[in-house]
Amino acid sequence: ETPTWDLAWADVRNALEDSGVPAGRASLIEKVYEEKLPALRRLLGRTRFSLPQLVGVQWRLDYVVKTKHADHVNEPFFLLRFVTVQRDGQEEPLEVTCSEEQVSDLYATLKEASHQISLATKDSAP
Repeated sequence: ETPTWDLAWADVRNALEDSGVPAGRASLIEKVYEEKLPALRRLLGRTRFSLPQLVGVQWRLDYVVKTKHADHVNEPFFLLRFVTVQRDGQEEPLEVTCSEEQVSDLYATLKEASHQISLATKDSAP
């Protein structure tokens, strides 16, 4: 975790001492850590977890006219297509179908999330 958080070695040494690691071992850990830090940071940069970025949304309203179980359905449904960009830069679409009620629930959830972000950024502003 130390390369991820870019901790100073003094903080790491204090944590090791608090954990009961002898001073000699802590010095050895510091030497190896300093030696391997650049390679460790490169490795962490390639393997860290990241979520895809949403870059576009498309939607279409369709109707189910009939199914193999019913001759006359005539129900509306939405086809939502979310376009994301992965960490490697590739676009990846995600398509879902949902009812009007599900789209309304999604809209309400996203609206609440947007409101919470506004509140959080408002509270953290100087």
